[in-house]
Amino acid sequence: MDGKKMKKNRFYLFFIIFISVFSSCSISTKEYREIEFVKETIVKNRETGIRKKLNQEGRYSVETFQGNVFFLTVTNDEKYSLFHFETPDTSFVFWTIPNFDLYPSVTFPDDTSLMIINTLQIDPIYYNPKYDDYIWKFELEKLKRGIVKKDSVYCQYCRSCFHAGGKFFFTKSNERDDFYSGYAWTDIYISSSPCLSDSVKVAVKFDIKSVCTNGRYILAVKNFVSPERACVIIDSEKKKYQMILGRDYSAMKSFYDKESGKFGFYDGDNIIYIDMPKKFPFNALNDTFLYVEDKIMEMYSKE
Repeated sequence: MDGKKMKKNRFYLFFIIFISVFSSCSISTKEYREIEFVKETIVKNRETGIRKKLNQEGRYSVETFQGNVFFLTVTNDEKYSLFHFETPDTSFVFWTIPNFDLYPSVTFPDDTSLMIINTLQIDPIYYNPKYDDYIWKFELEKLKRGIVKKDSVYCQYCRSCFHAGGKFFFTKSNERDDFYSGYAWTDIYISSSPCLSDSVKVAVKFDIKSVCTNGRYILAVKNFVSPERACVIIDSEKKKYQMILGRDYSAMKSFYDKESGKFGFYDGDNIIYIDMPKKFPFNALNDTFLYVEDKIMEMYSKE
C-alpha cells in the first residue's frame, strides 16, 4: 500500500473516531448554543462575627439568619442530635432527635417569621417516619425569646423546603435511586397551601439550593448527573431552566440577595453574584439532562 493511500485511510479512521466521540455526547450543537455562561460579579468577603461563628469547631452543621445562629451538635454517646439556637444574648437546645448522623435542611424565609427544618436523610437506614415525614416549622420570633413553638405538615420523603412569595417550595423523593434505594432523587414542587394540598411539580430530578424572594426563580442542582452536578436557574412559572457553567457552583454555599436581585455563592473567600439568565430554553420536567463535555466547553468559550 502506497504512502498516499495509507494517509488517506488514517484520515478516514480519525474522522470516524472523531464523529463517534462527538455524537456520543448527549448534547447537540443547537442545544449547546442555547446554554449561557452567566456573567459574575465577585466581591471580597468581609470577616464578620457571624462568619467567625461559622468557623468555630465542634459544630456539626450551621445556618445563620439576621444575626441569629442555628447549629447542630451530637451527644457524646452518639445517640441524639441536639438542635441549638443562639442569639447575642442566649444559647439553648430547642429540639432533640434520636439520630446522631443527621444533616438537616434548614431555611429562614425572608418574608415570614419561620425557621423550616427537614430531617430526611439520603440513606434509608436513617429513615424515621416520626420526624422525616414532616416539614417542621418553628416560629422564629418566639425562638429569639427562648420560647419553642413548632408546627408541622405531613410530607412523606420531602426535604429542602423554602417559603417565598407566599408559596412553599420543596423537594420530594418519588422514585428510589439506583445506589441503595435511598432518597437522593428528588422532584421540585410548589404549593400555596399551608397543608400542601395544591402541590404542583415544576422540575424532575433536581434539588433546591435557594429561591428568590418572590418565588419566580429557583436555584437548583441536578441529582447526580455528572461529577460537576451543574447548577441551573429554573423559571417556576414556565417550568423551564438555564444551566450555569464556568465553576463548580454546587460545592459552594448559595443564597439569594434581594437587594441586588441575584443569586450568590460563597466559596470561602469571595461572594460570587451571577446575573439572571436571558433565556430559559430547557424543559425542567424532562428527565433528560444535558451533559457538557469539558473539551466542547473549551471550544465554545474560545469562539
